[in-house]
Amino acid sequence: MRINMVGWNWKHPEDFKIVRPNGVHGMQLILVRSKARIGMGGETYTVGKTPYS
Repeated sequence: MRINMVGWNWKHPEDFKIVRPNGVHGMQLILVRSKARIGMGGETYTVGKTPYS
């Protein structure tokens, strides 16, 4: 397994966005600690906090 980037305990403003029009290389693991909207593959998902966070 190759890890390219790790972030931990990041806090973002309510209007925070990451836009990657060419996608990402490999897979992502996203642990959400608050309500969020995540857009992937033309779909938008509204999620709550991760139970283990």
